[in-house]
This record gives sequence, C-alpha cells and structure tokens, in this order.
Amino acid sequence: MRILQTPTFRKAVKRLQKGEKALLDKQVSKILESPDRGDRKRGDLAGVYTIKLSIHGAQFRLAYRFDKYQIELLAFGPRENFYKRLK
Repeated sequence: MRILQTPTFRKAVKRLQKGEKALLDKQVSKILESPDRGDRKRGDLAGVYTIKLSIHGAQFRLAYRFDKYQIELLAFGPRENFYKRLK
C-alpha cells in the first residue's frame, strides 16, 4: 500500500522534533496495519479519518483518507481549530 503526503502534512512534520516524529511514525505504522482504526468523520469531512495523539501533554490530530491502494496523510496539528483548517 502506498503512502501519500499532502504539502500541508509535510510542512507540519518538518516542525516536529525527533522524538515527536517517532511517535507520529508509530501511528502511521498502525494505520498501515488497519486503516479503518481512526474516527470516521461525517458531513463536510466525509471520507476522512482522524487519530488522536498526545505529545508532551498537548492534544494533536492526524487526518487521513484511504482506499485499497493508498493512504493519503492530509494534515497533522494541534487539536485547537484543527477541523476548521482541514476544511
């Protein structure tokens, strides 16, 4: 299965420190094992799944969508206003 990254996702990952990136990589590995593990969104964000992460006590979200051939990592960032930025 291929993994695609949007420019928004790549930009957010560049800001992470080494340990934080390792936590994110672990979550991406879990998504590869079972893509439907995230929370499925409805309405404007239909087809998008999100995973909740806690990094240094702060809440973050990882948004992605998938089909049987690929996983597209859409966005990663703090919980505050995450869904507004995602739309």
